[in-house]
Amino acid sequence: MTDLYSYEEALRALLTVVPSPETEEVPLEECRGRVLAEDISADIPIPPFDRSAMDGYAVHSADCVNSPVRLEVIATVAAGIEQLPVVKRGQAAQIMTGAPVPTGCDAVQMVEKTIRVENAVEILESVKPGENLARMGSEVGQGDIVLRRGRTIGS
Repeated sequence: MTDLYSYEEALRALLTVVPSPETEEVPLEECRGRVLAEDISADIPIPPFDRSAMDGYAVHSADCVNSPVRLEVIATVAAGIEQLPVVKRGQAAQIMTGAPVPTGCDAVQMVEKTIRVENAVEILESVKPGENLARMGSEVGQGDIVLRRGRTIGS
């Protein structure tokens, strides 16, 4: 009759003869199928800025409390823009999905709830602070662990 080992005894015996795994650094394109040796943390917050969740107009929500209201459109903000406009009270900036929210704005009113009139926009419904935007770091905070040690790297 053969000696039987408990799971724990067998594992302990196996680990005494199996060498510890070694770590190595490899180029990113060679990582697929490998196992992470350490946790990976985000070095920046994601999104890295307050970001528009839809096409519309970046506004001061306080300007829109008594809607409908007409605001001067001072700029168009697209994703990847380098220089953000400063939007003052009584003004708005046309904004595209994914674009950074201009300085001074605390909400985005979706385009479907507006009417463009020459160099102005009529905001048809009020909008609350933070509405229709993703706050900086709302998906991943700087320093948050995004991939755990021991995970197999896939696509």
